[in-house]
Amino acid sequence: MQLIVSKKNFFLILNYEGGEIMSSAEEISKQILYMICELDDYKLIGAELSELRPHYTEIMWGAVGDLIRVWFEEQFKEGGRFHGSKPNIFEIMNVLDFNMQVYEFAGENAMLKKFSIQFELANIYSDQGGLGRKFELYETIVSESYPLIKKRDTEDKMHYYFTRSLNRLAELTQYWKGKEESVPLWKRLAEYAQDSSVNEKKSILNVV
Repeated sequence: MQLIVSKKNFFLILNYEGGEIMSSAEEISKQILYMICELDDYKLIGAELSELRPHYTEIMWGAVGDLIRVWFEEQFKEGGRFHGSKPNIFEIMNVLDFNMQVYEFAGENAMLKKFSIQFELANIYSDQGGLGRKFELYETIVSESYPLIKKRDTEDKMHYYFTRSLNRLAELTQYWKGKEESVPLWKRLAEYAQDSSVNEKKSILNVV
């Protein structure tokens, strides 16, 4: 596979010689990392990932997701391309963002990994420069994790990401949009707590 950047349009083109595509998670993850590090075009990278998606199974995408961050961190260690320097916050956010998208390609089996990265990414976004995105990330976790909850206790990671994201969403809404706007969110969290384990019920109600 060759990576070609058009000199005319500066568009990334993945050229599959002979109709062949990358055959291993290592190749795919390195290619994605290359795009993230070298291209300053969020939409273009997203489009390229969408084009790649149907060529691989959910299992393969899960393996790719597991490697993206590993390869990124390796670049800053001895022998790595960026050895001696540290990744800036924007590079980290981009890696997390596309890593999250890759885990979404991996389906239900990778949902916990997706939520873990998504929650981390939402926490990193600043209220000043990325408030809209911050809201979006928390809202998505809340809506997607709730149907997957099996036990209302911290033993169930879906419960953990649902309650913590809903809590952050309520706090952000109250701070930026006013107490009245946040009431439905606090109410939902309080009602949910009623059927949670004793410790979780107490923990949740303490913040409502």
